[in-house]
Amino acid sequence: MLSSGVDTRGGSTSKIKKCPSRGKRYSKAQKEEILQFAQANSVEEAAGKFKVTGSSIYEWRRCLKRRGGTLEGEIKIEDQAEDRDQKIINMWRQHPGFGPSQIRNMLKRGGFKVSVGTVRHVMEGNGYIPPTLKRKEHMGRYEADRPRELYHLDFYHFYVHKQKQCVLFIEDDYSRFIAGWAMAPAERADPVIASFEQAVRRYGRPEGVMSDRGSAFHSWRGLSRFEALLEDY
Repeated sequence: MLSSGVDTRGGSTSKIKKCPSRGKRYSKAQKEEILQFAQANSVEEAAGKFKVTGSSIYEWRRCLKRRGGTLEGEIKIEDQAEDRDQKIINMWRQHPGFGPSQIRNMLKRGGFKVSVGTVRHVMEGNGYIPPTLKRKEHMGRYEADRPRELYHLDFYHFYVHKQKQCVLFIEDDYSRFIAGWAMAPAERADPVIASFEQAVRRYGRPEGVMSDRGSAFHSWRGLSRFEALLEDY
């Protein structure tokens, strides 16, 4: 699991372990109905019927499990596709240090497509303990001691004929090597996620990342999309 650094002067370290609260809000009764339907059928069918993402359903299951709750008796997550689950487990055993996103990428290279949420769900059912994102706030100077110990993610702003452009740079702190970059009209999470995943595929997973509190990286309420991605690594 990656650590996420925030470059500020307030020297505090905190751990976040709660369900993200973003997008459309669902009542407890609605979540129970969706989870029950997913249990009786499948997550994919529930996502299509109730217009909710599969990752949200898996997240609600994890939250329920952490709180020790049940829905009309204990919810048991049964294998819906044994062949799929076995492929995920076998790949994880070959690479025990990989997170769900990396396992998904390895399976994709072999021609087998599966979502990160499904991979995470299967791994958790077989002993995987999802790590907690660690936010570290740095004071003063810092310098990495080896390659891929720390990646810096930052946007550089410039204008072309009065049109604002933003370039994202992913820089290795030790070597100053640019592991990834992207150009976008504004600071958004999509180019950050795409560039970071490509950098990991090309050069390997860094031990930690550092960014400012821009909206593309950070959320003041729960986990941002990028921070949620880091948990998968």
